[in-house]
Amino acid sequence: MPILNFAQNFNNKLDCPYFTTIRLNTPKYKIGVVFDIELQDTIIKKAEVLDIRILTLDTLDEWTCLLDAGLGLEETISLLKRFYQVSDWNTQELVFVLLKSC
Repeated sequence: MPILNFAQNFNNKLDCPYFTTIRLNTPKYKIGVVFDIELQDTIIKKAEVLDIRILTLDTLDEWTCLLDAGLGLEETISLLKRFYQVSDWNTQELVFVLLKSC
């Protein structure tokens, strides 16, 4: 089973039956896929992808950032840039993933 790793439980979202995450767009994020959810290298539960929205940094908004991480837009963008080494953020696609705990 694929693993979805979280370094932090932003907004305590992993304690909820439904939660979101913003990640780089890769083929592994597909509706119906079930992930082992890992928090700081410990599997805490399983979750199924319910929906995916494609974003870029310029389409990311404050509302989405506050709900996902409890951080404002600029803080979220800084966090993403620290987490991911991307050569061109102007073209890099992100996914806003909605998950349901199993």
